[in-house]
Amino acid sequence: MNRIGIMLISGLIYFIILSLLYLYDQFAGYLMNIILGGMIFSVLMISYIADRIQKSKVPKSYFWSLWGCLIGSTLCFILLKYSF
Repeated sequence: MNRIGIMLISGLIYFIILSLLYLYDQFAGYLMNIILGGMIFSVLMISYIADRIQKSKVPKSYFWSLWGCLIGSTLCFILLKYSF
């Protein structure tokens, strides 16, 4: 599977799960989105820096799936928090 496919699938799964949580309870969805989005961003940055310092055997699909989840988190926040 190519990089864009991995990013889209992981982002879509993340978006669907958070959207269902938003539909169940908006505050819990908002809180989980903020917490998980921050955690995904920090894991992505730390692993990217560590990979640049010393090459690891982590596949590049790991980074693409994290980017997909981060984009899914941002889209979920924008679309569901600021909906009318």
